[in-house]
Amino acid sequence: PSTATLVSATNVPSSAVVTTITTTNSGRLTFAMSQLPGNTSATITIELKPTRTGSFVNTITTSANGFTPVIRELPATVSQVKTDLALTVAGLPSVAIANDYVTYTASVKNNGPGTASNVTVTSILPTNTTLIAVSPTGHHTITNGTITFSIGTLTNGQTTQFSVTTSVSAGTNAFSSSVKSGDTSDSNVANDAATTTINVTPYRPAE
Repeated sequence: PSTATLVSATNVPSSAVVTTITTTNSGRLTFAMSQLPGNTSATITIELKPTRTGSFVNTITTSANGFTPVIRELPATVSQVKTDLALTVAGLPSVAIANDYVTYTASVKNNGPGTASNVTVTSILPTNTTLIAVSPTGHHTITNGTITFSIGTLTNGQTTQFSVTTSVSAGTNAFSSSVKSGDTSDSNVANDAATTTINVTPYRPAE
């Protein structure tokens, strides 16, 4: 159907050696089998990803030379998958001294019931801070003081977290973070973001 995209298509022969050629053309998937001897079978598995909610129909036609084609229609209903992503931030002090290192830990939990995919966390650093370290490494990008963490998939009840260390300057430092899923609807957006403000005083050497 036009309301789904193809994820994978595989053929598993049992007692027969079956040559399979897979082609796609305007939503049509064709398996060309060179042979299928009597009393043998082959299993074809097709995985689809729905692109919208509603009802759609998979139409499957099996045909061979000298045989009447067999047509089967497989209706399916796709409902909206919803989940609740919750973001919490901990570790930031309320006050600090200029040039101090401050570290905060952002935790993301999927409260369910569905699985959230294509999950990302965006963390915006204050303009008067210097990024020192990010943990874990290798899962983020940094653009103009904005850190984007690519989390991927979170199943129901799954939690992940990351830590950021910065050096702060005098003034008001507001750290903002938010989470979203690119493919799944969030049933509670109220817990998707968190902002913590630190008042940083200038450094004064002891007299």
